[in-house]
Amino acid sequence: MKLTAYISLFFCLPFFGQNNLESEEHNLTDSYQKLVNDGLISGGWAIGNACGVEPYMYVEFPWGLDMEGETLQVMHSHIVVMGELINQGELIYTCDKAILEIKGGALSVPEMDVNKALVYPNPFVSEIHIKNIEVRTLKLFDVTGRLLKDYVTVGQLHKIVVSDLKSGVYFLKINDFIAKKLVKL
Repeated sequence: MKLTAYISLFFCLPFFGQNNLESEEHNLTDSYQKLVNDGLISGGWAIGNACGVEPYMYVEFPWGLDMEGETLQVMHSHIVVMGELINQGELIYTCDKAILEIKGGALSVPEMDVNKALVYPNPFVSEIHIKNIEVRTLKLFDVTGRLLKDYVTVGQLHKIVVSDLKSGVYFLKINDFIAKKLVKL
């Protein structure tokens, strides 16, 4: 049987010297890679506290982040990548607010073509996928205009978990100007 595993990474930089952190990182990656190679797990990464659990977690990656094409579950957190975000897989947002901030590296934001943006399924039940558009912000509103979910992000492949919402009509605002009407069953 194959298990899906999400490995949570929490760095406490003041407690580690650079050499210790690198060796800990290397050992974790080697152990994780062996489990994947042996076919025992597939998966991705989860960073942050569980939804609603305080404090709101702040995590900094001072040398960049290689996602290795895996998913990254961004929970109740503010993640700062000081270098480049490379080999990006899908970004999954499970809590009502999260930030993934890229402060270093060369980021190019191609001109946005609204017609290429793919938001599906519609109607939806438990999750909304956003593809084919470079995303900087995602905001989900109810019909009264109340902000329900708010994400600062980067990339072109996102998923928002919305199983906590009631049936009804919602509006997804992408990059503060593209609005999509969505219906939850």
